[in-house]
Amino acid sequence: MFRLLQMLFVGMAIGLAMHTPARSTPNPAAEIVSITGVGHYRPNEIKPWSDARVNQDLYGGNYVRTGRLSRMGILFGDNTQIRLNQKTLLRVKSTDPPDAPKRKTILRLDRGRVWTQTKDIPKGLIMETPSATAAIRGTEWDLEVDEKGTATITVLKGEVVFYNDYGRVVVQPSEQARAEVGKAPVKIMVVRPKDRVQWVTAYAAEPLYHIIFYPGTLTELKQRLRRPLKNTADGFAELGMILAAMGRWKEATSRFAAAVEKDKDHQKALLGLAYAALQNRETRQAGQFLKQVKPQASTRELSALARASVHILDQEQTAAIEVLDLLIRQTSLSGPAPYLILSDLMITNGDIQQALQQVQDAIARFPQSAAAYSQLARVYLISDRPSRVKDALQQAFENDSDAYDALLVQGEFHRIQGNAKAARLAYERAIALKPHDDRAWYGLGVIRSEQAYVSDARQSLTKALELNPHGYGYSGEMGTLQSFTDHFKAAQSSFSKALEQNPSDYVALTGQGVMLLKQGATEEALQAFLRAGIMEPGYARARLYIGVAYYQLGRVSQAMEELDRVSELDDKDPMPYMLKAIIYNDLLQPAKAVASARKALELMPYLKSLNQLANTRRGTTNLGQAFAFMGMEDWARMYANESYSPYWAGSHLFLADRYSGLFLKNSELFQGFLSDPTVFGSDTRFQTLTRKPGHNFTASYRRSESSLLSGVYPLFEGSGYGNAYVPSAYYLGYEAHDHDFDYIQIDFNAATMALGAKPSHHLGLFGFVDHSNYDRTYTATRGGNRLDLAEELTTDRFDFGASYKLSPVSQLWFKAGEFSYDEYFDFDFFNLTLDIHIPSDMGVDVNSPELAFRHTFNLFDVHEISYGLDVAHRETSVHLEQSDPLDAAFWREPVYDVIHQEYSEKSRDFYISDRVRLSPDLLIQADLFYQWHQRRVHEDYYWWFPLRPGDVIDFGDQDDAFSHRQVSPRLGLVYRVKPGALVRMAYQNWIRPSSQGTLGPVATAGIPLEDQMVLRGGELKRYCARLEWEATPKTFFSADVDYKMIDNHLFSVRLPFSIGDLDHLSKLGSRDLGSLTRETLHEFTSLLSYEAGTIKSCSVSFNHLLTDRWGLSGKYIYTSSENTGQRYPGNAVPFLPRHTAVLGATWTDPGGWYVVSRLVYRSDRFEDEANTLELTSGVSGSADIYWQSSDKSWLFRVSADRAFDENNSTQYTAEVTLRY
Repeated sequence: MFRLLQMLFVGMAIGLAMHTPARSTPNPAAEIVSITGVGHYRPNEIKPWSDARVNQDLYGGNYVRTGRLSRMGILFGDNTQIRLNQKTLLRVKSTDPPDAPKRKTILRLDRGRVWTQTKDIPKGLIMETPSATAAIRGTEWDLEVDEKGTATITVLKGEVVFYNDYGRVVVQPSEQARAEVGKAPVKIMVVRPKDRVQWVTAYAAEPLYHIIFYPGTLTELKQRLRRPLKNTADGFAELGMILAAMGRWKEATSRFAAAVEKDKDHQKALLGLAYAALQNRETRQAGQFLKQVKPQASTRELSALARASVHILDQEQTAAIEVLDLLIRQTSLSGPAPYLILSDLMITNGDIQQALQQVQDAIARFPQSAAAYSQLARVYLISDRPSRVKDALQQAFENDSDAYDALLVQGEFHRIQGNAKAARLAYERAIALKPHDDRAWYGLGVIRSEQAYVSDARQSLTKALELNPHGYGYSGEMGTLQSFTDHFKAAQSSFSKALEQNPSDYVALTGQGVMLLKQGATEEALQAFLRAGIMEPGYARARLYIGVAYYQLGRVSQAMEELDRVSELDDKDPMPYMLKAIIYNDLLQPAKAVASARKALELMPYLKSLNQLANTRRGTTNLGQAFAFMGMEDWARMYANESYSPYWAGSHLFLADRYSGLFLKNSELFQGFLSDPTVFGSDTRFQTLTRKPGHNFTASYRRSESSLLSGVYPLFEGSGYGNAYVPSAYYLGYEAHDHDFDYIQIDFNAATMALGAKPSHHLGLFGFVDHSNYDRTYTATRGGNRLDLAEELTTDRFDFGASYKLSPVSQLWFKAGEFSYDEYFDFDFFNLTLDIHIPSDMGVDVNSPELAFRHTFNLFDVHEISYGLDVAHRETSVHLEQSDPLDAAFWREPVYDVIHQEYSEKSRDFYISDRVRLSPDLLIQADLFYQWHQRRVHEDYYWWFPLRPGDVIDFGDQDDAFSHRQVSPRLGLVYRVKPGALVRMAYQNWIRPSSQGTLGPVATAGIPLEDQMVLRGGELKRYCARLEWEATPKTFFSADVDYKMIDNHLFSVRLPFSIGDLDHLSKLGSRDLGSLTRETLHEFTSLLSYEAGTIKSCSVSFNHLLTDRWGLSGKYIYTSSENTGQRYPGNAVPFLPRHTAVLGATWTDPGGWYVVSRLVYRSDRFEDEANTLELTSGVSGSADIYWQSSDKSWLFRVSADRAFDENNSTQYTAEVTLRY
């Protein structure tokens, strides 16, 4: 019994132990992400100090401190970034858990200096000091506590309440406050608050670059190298020093080694080997060589500089300063190296004034030193004083026209100023002078990487790494380039190497974040960017991608704050404004989008690259989208044309959405999808700003009703993008139409598939397949007659294309495709009174292969030259059989009238185009097309007797043909009269080819071709002038005069009906808002068939942003048309009213509402060439009302079309769309 109780007791104890909650490990408050120099840590005030380490977690109660000339970076759990300067003591007093409802963090700064930035307005961040407490309500500030406990706070963004027992002040941006122990805080105005945080930098001192190993300019060194040197230890050592001065360290090392072989105690050679070891970051080996160097006058200076360099590379800054200070006091100093190295150390420590003082002392002592003035320019560049940079560089070049260091500063200066060409030339000149120095190669690599010159950038960065594998940022920049091109495995290898060498490499951390962002790991990417931001808050690239990451995570205010910061850091870059315009459009805040787009257009000449910007299927990343979203289409086209790039898909896809004619639309769509074959995998709900993996699904159900029509239209779409192996995208779509139109029943269904891939950065592949079935039945009885009709139509289209980027400004496009059309009609006519039955049937077959090629490239930064070839062949076969009851009565047996037609169209277009930018205000476009177009038709007409096979009565053949070859010129001009006011003029001569599109240019100076009035084989001659004027930030006017002469060269043998082009590619476009405002004003939906005509028109229009939510547009068109064909000369061209007036309004609400409406007045016009069917004048109104959920998963639309139209019935539509 006792044993039983004992076992029961033990079991209960074990059970209680198993069910007792384990003590949870507290969440760390922060993490140490970087240490430069000496950093210490202790868990509380009792425990001793120990060395801090990178990636070490910090908890409430922990202390950290930095030594002299040391710094530390800390990242808190709420993404607050803190950077500690030298000799700083900080305590993490207490932090609440991340899920606490009112989270509070209390820090105490006892001495030293910290820079802090938060991503959210802190609700519970308190910073205590010995003299005052700072309650933080800002997002960026600097706080310093001196040895007496006096605290000085500087606010850059937001505000801080600074208080103690004696008083309080509220410190606003660009203000400063100071509090002494026992006194109330007082406020001080700051003129340049950025000067307060210049110590927060990742600048690294590189002492060897300042040391003169052999006196003379680079030109003199090259001359000295050509002279014969003695085959002695002295000769080899001297040669080694010359080579070292030229940056040829491998050769120099071998010469030093050769000298030591001849004389193992040769002092200069041993010193040279020490420097060679330092070049490889091998400080221990360098120290061993230095121990063998004896104190003597000839080597004293270089020996001291070497010892200082060892200290710097070992992060022993204090020891280095002591050596350099002692060296400066020598009277026999040969050059300014110790001053310049000290200047570098002061920059590293953030003491710009001391850095400047050291350089000025160097200039006072060595006034002819180009190196000293180069360093002066560098200090001014870092402290953001561009005018003084120019002055210092000018003096450096006066002292030495081949000053290598001055060229490096000049290249960086031009890069920051947005002048990439000048920066490239400076670096290339530096490379020509000193090809074995890694710095110019790196600078050139950065420039080419930013501009997406991938091959050039890779070559330059590879060379820089070859010359200096330890160069700060070198491996990180290479990894970033590989991330940009989706080579993630190679990128990760580069980042690992860079961060192993230096965990604080902000270039590598930023590049790693870019890679993670592109892989879809947004939160992890953000952490990498924030770590980079602690190291170098002024690194614009990191800030830009922080903004992107925050937006992808739905943290809009933080994203906007970061993009604003990017604009402050790089005021020439249009990219942050482009991203803001996209975001504001996404959030239904178009007025703000318009303001951002305007600023982006102003800065477009400084654009580096659009490669990393994620395109969308409708090109909504285009600057014009901000205006188009508010229904201001004329304004939108101006911005799209002014920011147009033939190499960017966003230009082509946005303009394709503006064109109503299918030839122009298909042309731009092809060019857009070839330029970016992965674009149709983009997110269908939110803009991602940069491409990221994901899958999308859309299901839509639409119903339309009118007095004549009733129909439903289901739609299903799936798309996605991935880059795990090769960047690729897919699209799958299915749509169906089932509607009744009067007596007609129509069933239509179509399946579409598209695939795109980029096997390499240079190569893009695109494939498109579409298949559709169309069934129509018609049964009607009127006046004793009945007509039965059955129609079956099948279409197939296949396209394949490829693009190859020779460079960002040189690209090849290729496309091949085929379209087939198979249609069968079965007619049955019954006269019920006379009991007559007339059966008929007809078959139509169309086959149309196409081939196109284009090459576009820039020349001398002035010319944009395109040349290419379009080939198309279209064969149409029509066979009609119809019973003839009258002839059957005569022959007393069945007789059929038979018409068989063969219609052949061939076209060949070779073109060359040049867009010449003669000045910022003047662009000339000259296009020359050699066009050949041939059309032939053959018709057989005979009677067929089915009871007598093979017996026919042939009424003869009829043939017609038209062929012409000609040179068709186009000439255009765009002239900026003043900012915001443009004049466009164009002459166009065009023969419409047989293809459904072209890879060639379809607009002349921003004026598109007229493709809705010109049939295949028809010719257009046109003169057009247009004025575009952005009168105010909210108002835009345009006016144009247009004269068209059109000859469609119709045959005497007419097809039974016109086979128009079909809309295939536009299915790849996503569902969007506001399509009503870009719908054509023409009332015909397919190609307009008429013989020839002249059309004269003039128009005026306005677009006005009435409020932040209301946009207005209006247009008046006067048209005079005359048919110049032989059949109906003098008639009006169909569907063209003399007077057309349009008024539109758009309203948006950030809550998800979007309303667009349009009212159109048309005067009398005709719907046929003979002018027998008149359409009466009147107005026609349309309105669309949309609402979408906050996550954009649900989209609802109701609309009314053709309201008040006396010629058509009003159609009402309701649609619901689900997206995820």
